[in-house]
Amino acid sequence: MLSTNSSVPQSALKAVSRAIDTRIQREDAEKDGELGVPVACLADMDVMPDCAPTIVGKKMKEDGTWPDRDHRRWLARRDFTEEGALQTRRDDKVTKASGQNINTFVSDEWTLEYDLALGPRDGQGAFTSGLAEDVFVAACLADSDDKINAGTTNSATVETAALGELGELKASAAAKDGSSYEEVLASHVYARFAKDGVSKAVAAQYLAQRLERKHDDEELSTEHLRARLPKYIVDAIDHVTGAGLAANPPAEGADE
Repeated sequence: MLSTNSSVPQSALKAVSRAIDTRIQREDAEKDGELGVPVACLADMDVMPDCAPTIVGKKMKEDGTWPDRDHRRWLARRDFTEEGALQTRRDDKVTKASGQNINTFVSDEWTLEYDLALGPRDGQGAFTSGLAEDVFVAACLADSDDKINAGTTNSATVETAALGELGELKASAAAKDGSSYEEVLASHVYARFAKDGVSKAVAAQYLAQRLERKHDDEELSTEHLRARLPKYIVDAIDHVTGAGLAANPPAEGADE
């Protein structure tokens, strides 16, 4: 969770929580008052694009088709055919863990790592591949973390190899199963975690270091980073830092 009691630089990307423990809310808000510190809970939507199951290694039937929904734990977009079904799922996640000064922010598409790689939509509604390169490189570094610490390889070597591998993925990726090129690429990036078992926690540290280094080297401005982050991450950070209020102050004369 994010709160105003902690600094929120680029390294806040690793300060995420999958769900909120409602015990941080005041048990008796009328008696004790509501929690006064803005808290953001980040939750996954957990609905993958239709291209992803085979990319991330989900088990299929012998004929290559998907298992019936009752015989699998994962969900994909095509499982939600009724109008408003996806929004209902999102609303349920938000209302379940929000209250007092605690807001829940649900991933725009699937999971944190996938959404970071997919990026927000542009003005035409297309995905932007936000931090796909950075997340992929961070995953490769995390996969080689033991070797890096043992001195048998180094970060620069791993990064060079990762960029080469990502270049091949970009060249071979193509829209399929009703999913865009960007969704396919982001699914391949996320497969490093879901299929290859790379530690998300270790990758988050490498991602934070990479983004901070780029910022310090003036390769990535705060504005550029903000534009590449999923909307729900930006909204969560704005909530805990008060940036949203600063951008949209109460109207003059409004009740305080």
